[in-house]
Amino acid sequence: MALSILIVEDSKPYQLIVKTFCTSIGAECDIAENGEIGMLMCKKKDYSIYIVDLMMPGMNGKEFIEELHKLYPEPIIIVQTAEDTSQSVIDIMKLGVFDYLIKPLDANRFKMALKRAIDFEKLKRDEKKRIARFHGELSKVREIQASFQPMFHSISGFDIASSILPAEELSGDFLDGYFIDDGLYQIILCDVSGHGIASAYIGVEIRCAFRIFSQEKLSPSDLIDRTNRHLINEKNKANFFATVLVCQIDLMTSTITLSSAGHPPAFHYDSVSGETTGIICRGTLMGFTTEKIYSDVRIDIKKGDALLLYSDGITEALSEDSSSMYDEVRLKNTIKENVNGSSLELVHSIVESVYTFSNYNVLEDDMTLLSIKKI
Repeated sequence: MALSILIVEDSKPYQLIVKTFCTSIGAECDIAENGEIGMLMCKKKDYSIYIVDLMMPGMNGKEFIEELHKLYPEPIIIVQTAEDTSQSVIDIMKLGVFDYLIKPLDANRFKMALKRAIDFEKLKRDEKKRIARFHGELSKVREIQASFQPMFHSISGFDIASSILPAEELSGDFLDGYFIDDGLYQIILCDVSGHGIASAYIGVEIRCAFRIFSQEKLSPSDLIDRTNRHLINEKNKANFFATVLVCQIDLMTSTITLSSAGHPPAFHYDSVSGETTGIICRGTLMGFTTEKIYSDVRIDIKKGDALLLYSDGITEALSEDSSSMYDEVRLKNTIKENVNGSSLELVHSIVESVYTFSNYNVLEDDMTLLSIKKI
């Protein structure tokens, strides 16, 4: 891309001098006779470098620079001025300019300032390219991560829907679901500490380990224990922590078996009593100890019942002023108000409720939801 320079200068002689310097190094130059014209030109074209005289009729250089900062982030600006006092230099640099030149212009001083500006502009351009490539790669990884999300259409007798909302490009939460026997379907919800790239990477390892040890057809508590001990032994030089909820659905008996590693309690809606109860499974988070401390809880699911699994990004979502959290009480109330719809409608209602509560603030943590309804 050719180097483009905008010269904002009302003096014809200085326009010619500066343009001669700039074109001699192969730059493309445009000239604006005052700030107003310069601003119109900036709105049509993004220049590499701006060389601005401070004293001009109409919109002066200071006003032009202030408007330019509103238009573009961190423009590279070289100021020309006849004022040569300590205070004037301080005032100029406060404008957020790259460099300044005192009139009458010194050729060597101008060439040095211009060279530094060009070198800096090249660094910025290269950095933008690196960032664009980085985000492009992140986008691909996010697509891969999204492709891991299970489809629940083939679970006979159950209506299951989920949602994962990452706080950053990649999620530290993951959700997995697969058959471990003809009549036994397993769901795993995991929340790796933190969020972003590192958490997503650890999450992939945890997911793979669960998949491998699921072939042994273990109970949820034994599966967590087996996976936890393996990962601690493998990761003894790199700390990791994660909460996990393993849910096994027996499609023949409509019995659900749960086990937790420090994960928030699942909520069970009983269609007969109309009550929503937290299902507490004892067990500390993964990555903390190799002691076997996990247990199983079994629930008989009747037609119309619902089970909601979620990560703490839901209940710990903050209000707009950060004075309160969404918490389990609000979640239970939202479940009660929307449980008669489909699982997808329930999930969407909870997400909307959380966003409304936070006034659509940026997420502080990944949010994952999964609704299981017996039909």
